[in-house]
Amino acid sequence: MLSAPDHLLQTNKPPLDVEIHSSREIIASEEHRLRILDENIARLMSAYHSTLKALSVERDKSEEKIRRHASVVSALRRMPSEILLEIFSFTIPPSEETEMLLTQRSSKFGIGVSPWILTHISTRWRDICLAAPSLWRTIVVSHLANSDGSSVPYPLELLNAQLNRSANATLNLVVQTPNPSRDIHAALLDSSSRWETLKCTTSGTFLSSLSSQLPLLRSIFIDNMSLDLVPPGEPIDTLDAPALRHLTLRRYPSPLVLQWDKITRYQATGTWDSHLKVLPLMVNLRHAYLWLDRGSNAEQTPSVVPRLRKLCLRSWIPPGRIPATLLLPALTNLSFHGDLEGTSPWIQRQDCALQKLAFSASARAAVMVELFQQFPTVTDILIYVDTGFMQYIRELLPRLSDTTPGALLLPNLKRVAMFFVGGRYAIPEFISFIQSRRADASSTLETVSFSGQTGRRGLIEAADLLTVKELEEQGLKVAIEHPMKRSEWENYHGWQW
Repeated sequence: MLSAPDHLLQTNKPPLDVEIHSSREIIASEEHRLRILDENIARLMSAYHSTLKALSVERDKSEEKIRRHASVVSALRRMPSEILLEIFSFTIPPSEETEMLLTQRSSKFGIGVSPWILTHISTRWRDICLAAPSLWRTIVVSHLANSDGSSVPYPLELLNAQLNRSANATLNLVVQTPNPSRDIHAALLDSSSRWETLKCTTSGTFLSSLSSQLPLLRSIFIDNMSLDLVPPGEPIDTLDAPALRHLTLRRYPSPLVLQWDKITRYQATGTWDSHLKVLPLMVNLRHAYLWLDRGSNAEQTPSVVPRLRKLCLRSWIPPGRIPATLLLPALTNLSFHGDLEGTSPWIQRQDCALQKLAFSASARAAVMVELFQQFPTVTDILIYVDTGFMQYIRELLPRLSDTTPGALLLPNLKRVAMFFVGGRYAIPEFISFIQSRRADASSTLETVSFSGQTGRRGLIEAADLLTVKELEEQGLKVAIEHPMKRSEWENYHGWQW
């Protein structure tokens, strides 16, 4: 292969004419050779890409074949329909979540969630869903609001589809639309013999039309209750719901006349007077959740609710405003949040074997001590500690720590839970109380738990954590719970509503 002399390639000396000519011939020759090489490379690359594309196509075909045949032998495909149906049932969102979805235009009336979406996965899944009435039991009738103030009504076709697919299954019905269309209204009432739970608003025509028989209705939730729904003197038929046991009213009085002696769970907002009108009628009532409004509470003859075991009160009525006319001889669980000092006299008049007591530490230590002395049967206490009442809890804990004969409060105490708002306030005093109770030979204390808004790591100092660890090693069950809302904390400790 021709090349210029080394003295020209390795130096910067000027070439002779003959050397210039020779170099130009070399350049021309190499350029020709380079073109041939480029053509060969291009031809080979073209053949390579064609071969690569063909191989890639064959690979995709093989991969798809594997995927399709793998689905034939998959465990999911061989899973019995009964098991799949059981799994499907866990994908159904609760009615509260469905209600929230229906407020979003993107949800398209909830058809983007289970069970609707399950019918679009495969023919088998669709067949299973359509043959399972239990998947279609929850029906939420709502409307979609437009930005211009107008709304899109709930489609009748959607309602009829659910009613048909639910077959003869009982229904959990939520009616968010106060004035549904005539066709929607008629379709709902035609299915009323299958209603098991009902949640609706009092405004509009739907609630006032509930005159048909509701033989399976066990729970009714009436929202936005108004105090003047029923005009004076207007006759109202008793709601024919022999299975009704659970009743929730956002506001009392109710526009319905109920078979009160059947109710076992009652939740409502109203004055003491309004509650006292119906509570004595509920002779089989077991659980009650009462929001107490300000209002008249003239003294009445004593009223007894003989079987009520669990009562939750929410009130900030001033001291002395709560009457003493309600007597609860079977009460075992009491939760109270509000003016504890003003309510304490009423609580102390109860002649019952109280076992579980939940309250806000909103009264002087002396008042809470009197409560504990009244109910030595208490085994569980849940105390909500707000920063505004920190002094009260600091005064109470030393009294609970006193284990000398004759001074011991709550001798049967087994479980203590405290919720701290805003920080680690009174934690050292609380731990001293635990240590004192555990050191007593007759102590029954088994479990304590701490919770608050500051979280698991910020709630207890390192030195106190060491003490807690020692108590755990001695057999005490200690739970330092993650941060949660007060309602979540109450539910976690057994006050679900």
